[in-house]
Amino acid sequence: MILGEFKRKNIKRRIARDLKKPVKRNTNSGAKIKSVLLLVNHTFNDNVSKRIIDELGLVESRVKVITFQIKSSKEKTIENNFSEKDFGLFGNFKNVDVKKILNAKFDLLVNYVTENQYVESLSVTSNAMFKVGFLNNNTLIYDLMIDVDKNDFESFNKELIKYLKILNKI
Repeated sequence: MILGEFKRKNIKRRIARDLKKPVKRNTNSGAKIKSVLLLVNHTFNDNVSKRIIDELGLVESRVKVITFQIKSSKEKTIENNFSEKDFGLFGNFKNVDVKKILNAKFDLLVNYVTENQYVESLSVTSNAMFKVGFLNNNTLIYDLMIDVDKNDFESFNKELIKYLKILNKI
């Protein structure tokens, strides 16, 4: 337990350090969304992600989903998944497959997971141009934060689409 707490504190320090680094992101309103990265929980319903893909008018090949699992499983039942075991003692992320996705350029990152420092760590390190999350997440990470109940993904998606239209992203 002591090492687990040490790891969590190091991840918080890494997030704080990464947020202090100057980041050049092109968040201008003229850029249309062509690729999306979704950060979801292992209990997330796939229908919600399919609806957001349809709403944005994207091809499924331009959408990547990274799933956070509470417990690490030896069987890879979900593609592109990670757990807290994928973080080293000093907060370094070790999952090579997910690292490749995070290093790719995405126009939009949508975080459907609330109050999870492991997912926030991935959000910070992502190369997404525009980041969206729930209001109760770390406010320094996201460009747009939506204030709805953390389990009401339908309302979240409706608000997301509304604001993306206002910002001329879709």
